[in-house]
Amino acid sequence: MPRSNVTAKQKLDAVKKILSGEESRRHIGQIYGVAHSSVEEWILKYQIKGENAFSDKFQKVEYSKELKEAAVKAYLNGNKSQNEICKIYGLNSRSPLEQWIKEYNSGKELKSSKSIGGTIMTKNKKTSFEERVEIAQYCIKFGHSYSEAAEKYNISYTQARSYALKYKESGKDALKDKR
Repeated sequence: MPRSNVTAKQKLDAVKKILSGEESRRHIGQIYGVAHSSVEEWILKYQIKGENAFSDKFQKVEYSKELKEAAVKAYLNGNKSQNEICKIYGLNSRSPLEQWIKEYNSGKELKSSKSIGGTIMTKNKKTSFEERVEIAQYCIKFGHSYSEAAEKYNISYTQARSYALKYKESGKDALKDKR
């Protein structure tokens, strides 16, 4: 289904009509050209955040390791649906929960997420040639985990990515200062 640009006000109005019984989920999806799952996400978001659910301001939320584990275990216990878990733990959508479940089931450790303004988004830090090589090698060794490298070396995500890509494409000489 093609991506549709539905305004925050349209989403809010649509959800209110659905919840009041004026419109069906299916008909709202047809009106706005969106999938049924998108309409369900709108409803969930509204039930969690109320009138401010569709604010146009981007807001990155940080989730602790403990919250992630509790949400996953609550779901895997089979007592509640994903939507119910999202409401209980204040998740904006099922997407993060689904991702955490995949990670948990594949044996990966769930870690606290980083919010905007944290290490991942810091300003560029001046690094030496040796540091750049070490960072690039770290990224490549650990499957291009730029955010982990950014946190470990206290640099920006962009720097970590740039160093790894340059190193991989052209070798460590590509990381030398060109001043």
